[in-house]
Amino acid sequence: MIQIKHADKYYNRGRQNQLHVINGIDLALPDTGMVAIFGRSGCGKTTLLNTIGGLDSLDQGEVMFGSFHIDREMEVYRNKYIGYIFQNYNLNRDESVYENVADALRLCGMNDERIIRERVTSALTNVDMERYANRLPDTLSGGQQQRVAIARAIVKSPSVILADEPTGNLDETNTVLIMDLLKALSNDRLILLVTHEANLVNYYCDRVIELLDGRVVKDYVNDNADGYAAKNKNDIFLGELPCSTTELPGVQVEYYGDPKETVRLKIVSYEGRLYLRSDTPALRVLDASSEVRLREGVFHPAGEGGQRKNAELDMSHLASFEGHHFGRLFNFKKSLALAWQANYGKKKRKRERFLRLVLVLMAAVLVFLTASTGVAIKEVSTVEESVNPHIFFIEEVKDTEDLSSKGWEGTNGIDYAAEQNQFGMGESYAWFEWNNFISDYYNYNSSGLSSPHTLLPVRCAATLEVAEGKGQTADHGEIVITTAVADYLLKNSPVDFLNDYSSLIGLFCNYDGWTGYVVGIVRSEERLIFSNRSKGLYGGSSTFLVHSTDPAATEAFLTQQVGADRLITASDIVQQRLANDKVEIIMAIVGIAVIVGLLSLSVFFLMRSAMMTRVKEIGIYRAIGVSRKNLVFRFFVESLFLMTMTVFIGYLFSSLFIGWLGSVTLISDLLYFPFWLAIGVLVIIASATVFAGILPVMLLLRKTPAAILAKYDI
Repeated sequence: MIQIKHADKYYNRGRQNQLHVINGIDLALPDTGMVAIFGRSGCGKTTLLNTIGGLDSLDQGEVMFGSFHIDREMEVYRNKYIGYIFQNYNLNRDESVYENVADALRLCGMNDERIIRERVTSALTNVDMERYANRLPDTLSGGQQQRVAIARAIVKSPSVILADEPTGNLDETNTVLIMDLLKALSNDRLILLVTHEANLVNYYCDRVIELLDGRVVKDYVNDNADGYAAKNKNDIFLGELPCSTTELPGVQVEYYGDPKETVRLKIVSYEGRLYLRSDTPALRVLDASSEVRLREGVFHPAGEGGQRKNAELDMSHLASFEGHHFGRLFNFKKSLALAWQANYGKKKRKRERFLRLVLVLMAAVLVFLTASTGVAIKEVSTVEESVNPHIFFIEEVKDTEDLSSKGWEGTNGIDYAAEQNQFGMGESYAWFEWNNFISDYYNYNSSGLSSPHTLLPVRCAATLEVAEGKGQTADHGEIVITTAVADYLLKNSPVDFLNDYSSLIGLFCNYDGWTGYVVGIVRSEERLIFSNRSKGLYGGSSTFLVHSTDPAATEAFLTQQVGADRLITASDIVQQRLANDKVEIIMAIVGIAVIVGLLSLSVFFLMRSAMMTRVKEIGIYRAIGVSRKNLVFRFFVESLFLMTMTVFIGYLFSSLFIGWLGSVTLISDLLYFPFWLAIGVLVIIASATVFAGILPVMLLLRKTPAAILAKYDI
C-alpha cells in the first residue's frame, strides 16, 4: 500500500509567482484496482503522480511504500515496484521495440538473455506487439508506441503502474484498447491513472481522487466502472456484411460485402502446392502481420445489449522476481559503443571539428612547454648533488687586494686558493660545460657530452690515487679528470664506445679555441678537472676561488677573513639557483595551468553540445529508472573516449617527437621529459579534461527526472 503523508510542494518558492502545487495531501492507496487522479489542467495531478513515482521530490511530507520511505531506496523502488506509462511514450528512438522493453529488466539487474527474451516476448504478446519487436519506435503509430510502453511497464511485473495521461495523444479506438489493457492489469496490481477525461474516469476507474489547486476535494468509489468499447477501425466484423458462398471442386469461396466488380482469381494446384493469382487491383492479402483483422460476428458497443469482454492477458510468464544492482543500464562495453557512435557515428559540425583539432594542438603545446620546464625541474632535483661543497668563492676582489699573498693554502683545510676568471655571478662560479668531445680514434663528434666541473691546477691532484692513465700533465693541452667526472660522462654518453675509464683517455675538449686531451683519471667524489692552465681560461670578472678538504673549517675561517657578505659557499649557489629555477617553474606552471584550463573548457563545450542534443534521451533514462551514477558513468566513458581520441593522441605523438629530439645533441640540453614527468602530466590533464566532460551531465542530473523532461523536452 502507498501512503502519502502531509505532502507539500511548491514551484518558485519564496518568489512572487510562487505556486503551491501540492497542498497538504494525505492519501492511502490500495494494493489493486484502478485509481484516478482527476482534475482540470494545472491542479497538481501530474506533480502528485511524479512524487509517488519518484520522478519528483516533495518539499515537505513523505511517500511510503509498505514499510519503507521511497526516497531512501529510490532506485530499488522505481525499478522493482513501479512501472511508468507516459503520455509521450518516452521510448528510446535509437533502440528497437525489443530493446526498449528489455531495458526495464536490465535496470533490475537481470542479465540472463534467455530469460529476458522470454519475458519481453510475453509482454509484447500481451499487448499484441510481438511482431514489431525489431522495429524502431518512430516507425510505429501512437497507439502502437503506447502499447510498447505498457509492455515495458509490465515486463518486470511491478506492484504499481503509474499512467500519466496515457491516452492523451490517441484516437478513440486506441484509447479504448489502452484502457482495456490497464483495466485488465488492475485486477492484481494498482493502476494509478492521471487524466482530465471524465468519460474514462466514469467507465474505468474504481476510485476517483479529484484535485483542485493542489488539494483533494473529492475522494469516492466508482461502482459503475464497466468499461467502454469503441470499434477498432482495423477490425472488420464479418457478421455485419452480406455473405455469399460458392463451391467448386476442391474450393469453397465465401464472399463478404456487396460485389462492385468481378474478382478474377486463378487457383493452381501443382506438385502439392497451391498458387493464387489475381489481376484485381484492389485485392489485399491478409496474413498474421497485417493490422487489419477479420472478426467473427458483429460489434457490440457497451450499453447496447452486448456482453463486454475485457482484454485478455496472460501474465504467467511475467511473475515477480528478485532483482539486484538496480538502476544500472550502461556497462563499459555498451558505454564505449555509444561513445563511438556519438563521436563518429554522426556528421559533426564545423565548430566541433575545429575544437577537436584545437585539443590535439594544445596537447602538443603542453608537451613542449612541460619538456622545456623539465630542465628547471631536473636542476632543482639535482642541484645539491651537483654543486661541489668543497669550493668557495670570494667576490669583488679589488686590484689592490692580493688574496694570494695571504698564505691560506695549507691551513684550515684549504689546499688551493687563487684568482680565477669566471663568467660572473651565480651558477657559473662552479660550472663549466664540456662541449664537443671527440674521440681521438673514431673522430666521432659527440657534441653536448658534458659535465659540470671545477677547474683546478694539476698540482691539486698530486695526492689522489690514479684510476686510469696518469695523474699529472706535461703541458697546457693535457687534462686530468676525477672518477666523478668520468662516471658522469660514461653514464650520460650517447655513444657505445665510451664504456669504461680507458675509453675516455684520448678524448679532447674544444672550448673557445682551447683544447685539452684527457690523459688521466684520478679517484675523487668531486667533479674536478686538473690542468696546468688554470687562469685566463674564460673571460669575465675576477673572482677568488678556494678549494677545501674540510669545508666546515674553511667556511668559518673565510667568514672571519673576508666577511660573510663576500663569501659564496655551495649553499649560496644552491639557493640562488633554486630561486632562479623556481621562478622559471612557477611561470611554466601558470602556462601549463592555462593550457589545461583551455583543454578542459574545450572538452566541456564539446560534451555540453553533445549532451544538449540528448537531454530528452537523458530525461527518458532517468524517468524509466536509470540511476544518476550510471548515467554519469556513461558520460565518463564518452568523455574518456573523447580525451583519448584528441588530447591523448596529440600528447602521445608530441611526446614521441620530444623523445626523438632528445637524441639531437644541440637540443637535448633544452628539453627534459622523462617518463615519470610525462605520466604525471598526462594523469593531470586526463583527470581535468574527463571531469570537465562529465560536468555538464552532472549539473543536469541535479534536477529531478520530471524537471528534466518538463524543462528540456526538446
